[in-house]
Amino acid sequence: MYNKKIVLIPCEVKSRDYKPRLLLSFFLAQAGFRVIFGRKAEVEYFARCFSNSIYIGLHSTNTYINFYEKIKSNNNNLILFDEEGLVTLSKNTYLKTKFPKRIAEICDIFFCWGEKSYKFLLKKRSSYKSKLIIAGNLRFDIIKKKFNFLNKKNSDIIKKKYKSYILVSCSFGNVNHFDKKYEKISFLKNNKYLIDKESLINYKYYYEYNKSKFIENKKLIKFLAAEYKNINFIVRPHPSEKIESYNDLKKKYSNVYVSKEFSIAECLKWAKLNIHYYCTTSLEASAIGIENFTFNPKYNQKYLHRIPYIFSHKAVKLSDVKKSIDKILKKKTKIKKNKVIEKYIYNFYSKYTYLKVINEIKKLLNNTKSSMSNFESRINFSQMKILGIKFLFKRFGSYTDYKTPEITHSQLKKDLLKFKKLKNIKKEIKISKFQKNIFEITI
Repeated sequence: MYNKKIVLIPCEVKSRDYKPRLLLSFFLAQAGFRVIFGRKAEVEYFARCFSNSIYIGLHSTNTYINFYEKIKSNNNNLILFDEEGLVTLSKNTYLKTKFPKRIAEICDIFFCWGEKSYKFLLKKRSSYKSKLIIAGNLRFDIIKKKFNFLNKKNSDIIKKKYKSYILVSCSFGNVNHFDKKYEKISFLKNNKYLIDKESLINYKYYYEYNKSKFIENKKLIKFLAAEYKNINFIVRPHPSEKIESYNDLKKKYSNVYVSKEFSIAECLKWAKLNIHYYCTTSLEASAIGIENFTFNPKYNQKYLHRIPYIFSHKAVKLSDVKKSIDKILKKKTKIKKNKVIEKYIYNFYSKYTYLKVINEIKKLLNNTKSSMSNFESRINFSQMKILGIKFLFKRFGSYTDYKTPEITHSQLKKDLLKFKKLKNIKKEIKISKFQKNIFEITI
């Protein structure tokens, strides 16, 4: 039955989404679904050609309402994650910017990071209780031991190249963006991201906080690079950041490297420590068993959330930094993980998001009463042909290429073949090119 159903899975940021969403694609194909996997810009462009299908979106903000309404108008199911929903602004601002009422109305399933976000949304969006599902995030699936093979090759390359290193995970996209227009509040207002005074005040606080931390972070790196000359520092900018802003560091210090080439999971594997500011990376590091450090993490809890800092060593003064980091490197101090984290991240420990997602998709389809003609996914090939001609002249912009360069058939095949290392995988995966940067994955 499921081989009649198409699932569209877009990948927006290669270093963040590619492997987690490829993992989901692989197991959906194993379950019998036809998967359309590819770069988000192209998948969105051709999505209008599909009907009776399933679209698994990455975002749930006001900015996507028009696009999602078009998806729904073709009798497609809409399933949403909020990739950045864990580390967010205040609860009220989150509700208005990340899960507005119209999004709640049109989606079929909204996957919550954990029990905490579920209960909050349930309280504020009680009319949509049946759509709220606790599932965690796929990023925490790929860092589990079961899927070590996905990251091993690149992790070993990093280890060989940098040997002993500390990872500096940056998250300053809103003050150091690749495209400066995204930093402007006027742009966020015009795109309906900031829709009221409260959200605007909250965002301005976050902007100023990040602005100060961006400056502090560079000071910290300079201090550490001079103090720990036998340790390398990998500065990993957020995928949306302008990487050139860190060039002064690598020019001045021979043990500082700036790279966005590898994923967080790959970089964390052999890191001696992860340095961060208000970033989900700290929780990914803790899940792997890597200690975290943050410098001067003062913030107003009215506007920001404590979760990114709960498993982090802290120092308020630069003079205390070396003492704190020395203890971490000598393994004289360790922050104990608390089981309460599972209330925030469903799959932090032993559970798996991909299993939950596939199970919920099957439930959704089983509960949908329709004839086989309405169940079976369809592609409007006439429309696709017209769009295909226009596509030859379509340019998605340098920022799209910056976040996710070209996805190739050979790369996809190589990565999917890695899943053969798992036990009880008997069905061969087939990959065919659908359009440039888009592929169909089936069995």
